[in-house]
Amino acid sequence: MKNFISLRNYSNKELTELLNRADWLRKAWKNNKMPDVLKGKTVALWFYGQGFRNRVAFEIGAKAMGAHVSFIPGELGIHEPLEDMPSYLGNWLSMVIIRAGNHEELLRFGLLSYIPVINARTDKSHPCEVMGDLQYVRRYRGEIEGLNLVFVGELTNLCMSWFEAANVFPINVVQVCPEGY
Repeated sequence: MKNFISLRNYSNKELTELLNRADWLRKAWKNNKMPDVLKGKTVALWFYGQGFRNRVAFEIGAKAMGAHVSFIPGELGIHEPLEDMPSYLGNWLSMVIIRAGNHEELLRFGLLSYIPVINARTDKSHPCEVMGDLQYVRRYRGEIEGLNLVFVGELTNLCMSWFEAANVFPINVVQVCPEGY
């Protein structure tokens, strides 16, 4: 598996396969039959900030698939040199899921890492959130093709990931916000 940092790094086909897998996993979860595809693996959660919803979702999902979960405290690149961390953590981990304050640091970390890096959120993108939203829309609408989405608000990480999704999927995204944003 390669890094999951930006939706732009994937084709329509690859992201559609991820949505199909999410549908399958949702059913497995409901039937208490999650596959143990992460058995024997160690997944690290490195979450900057106070948000807890995504951290909890990743933790529960990884454990349900058999992984041991390790928590890394602090902020990416603050307490330890960023250049040292990917190879050090690669000795112990199978994957690292990072919620970082700075997108550029997450990109650098991903380039230096030989284990998969998942972007749980940065100041410039939130790809997992948008994929979850697309999976929900597809489940209730039947398809995402032709979706017209209006993002109301300033240019945020979530808005940017919706624009990325519109570059991969046949959907339209329009941002509406007060002048000055």
